[in-house]
Amino acid sequence: MSLEVAIRASAGAFAVDATFAAVAGQTVAILGPNGAGKTTLIRAIAGLVPASGRVVLDGVALEDSDRGISVPTERRPVGVVFQQYLLFPHLTVLDNVAYGPRARGAGHAQVIAQGWLERLGIAHLATARPATLSGGEAQRVALARALAIEPRLLLLDEPLAALDVATRSLVRRELRSQLAVFGGVRVLVTHDPVDALTLADSVVVLERGTVVQQGAVAEVAQRPRSDFVADLLGINLLRGRAHDGVLDVAGGSAIAITAHDTGEMFATIRPSAIALYRERPEGSPRNVFRGAVSAIECGAERCRVRLRAAVPLVAEVTPAAVAALGLVEGVELWASFKATEIDTYLV
Repeated sequence: MSLEVAIRASAGAFAVDATFAAVAGQTVAILGPNGAGKTTLIRAIAGLVPASGRVVLDGVALEDSDRGISVPTERRPVGVVFQQYLLFPHLTVLDNVAYGPRARGAGHAQVIAQGWLERLGIAHLATARPATLSGGEAQRVALARALAIEPRLLLLDEPLAALDVATRSLVRRELRSQLAVFGGVRVLVTHDPVDALTLADSVVVLERGTVVQQGAVAEVAQRPRSDFVADLLGINLLRGRAHDGVLDVAGGSAIAITAHDTGEMFATIRPSAIALYRERPEGSPRNVFRGAVSAIECGAERCRVRLRAAVPLVAEVTPAAVAALGLVEGVELWASFKATEIDTYLV
């Protein structure tokens, strides 16, 4: 079983244009910032908003504008878990889950629903109303309702976004095991990198309605190609033109690198590899830049120091170093890093 998507859809003045593929037993995370078009994309796949292009599930076209095909939402073998779950407040949990099979004409809808409640470990909630459920319980009921129609494609729109921080970690672990019981294609929308890293096999990064990167989770994490992904991973990402061991970046600055390739190239630098000084440093680092502190974000053991410079950088130091250097917003200082600490790859 497979999913092929190559569609363009609009929500008001905003348009999303995306192409990706997935196979059965695999979870694909659509990852991107708020407003990137993630929800519009999966709503288009489900047939909930007009779209042009193609959506092909297991060789059957659900959407094909060239051939005039657009299968109605209720006839698509697609289950959807909405961000706010959208459970029917006047129905019991059992009747919520039975609603889909009953609407599609399945016999013994309540028997089907009861089976899914048991599989997901929430059979004891069968007679409860949605208003009495915790966030985690509501999420599991919404998932059971989506699976009860026996879809071949499962779409999850920010399924953990409505949960508080304490609940989210627990439900995330449970969701991974719950998704394993579904043998079809799974597409998960999220803006949280932890969700993507924990739940997905591959990632499609969406920004401003356009796919900017896609691939296996490890591949995207190791070699980001957008500032959004780099920020999520907490690393510095630069782009420029490489020649003779130098990377020319925007603004006219040059960075020494160890690669001797020629052409457009990305460079990543771990914040912990950047050293900070109040005076210009001496020694071996070939990359030295002067800048000013624009922000400091401290945790229990490390502080991230953002620098406004010819090459904007984020360094990571200890709270003790922040105190010793007297770092506050606006302070000018020097940042240095070695060419050997830079990972480069062609665009």
